Amino acid sequence: MVGWGSTLTAILTAQGVALRGSTFLGADPQGWREGDVGWVYDRLTYRTQDGTETPFRISATFVRRSQDWRRVLWHDSMPISNERAIGVIIPT
Repeated sequence: MVGWGSTLTAILTAQGVALRGSTFLGADPQGWREGDVGWVYDRLTYRTQDGTETPFRISATFVRRSQDWRRVLWHDSMPISNERAIGVIIPT
């Protein structure tokens, strides 16, 4: 699972750019493994195009099948509403 933090940050940043030029700034990704199960956690900062910054948390669980790690659970959250975070109401 080496390198997952930089890959994940790149993916989230690309998604942020699609959301009006916003970005994710990595903090301190942590990862653990027990046999064929792994889990990761990070606290990031979500920065909108106008410079507003909001805390952002992610966690995920992975399982190893053969030589590949496959994500089986993903959770992300902001401790504020979408409208306040990015200025748009996102349908859920």
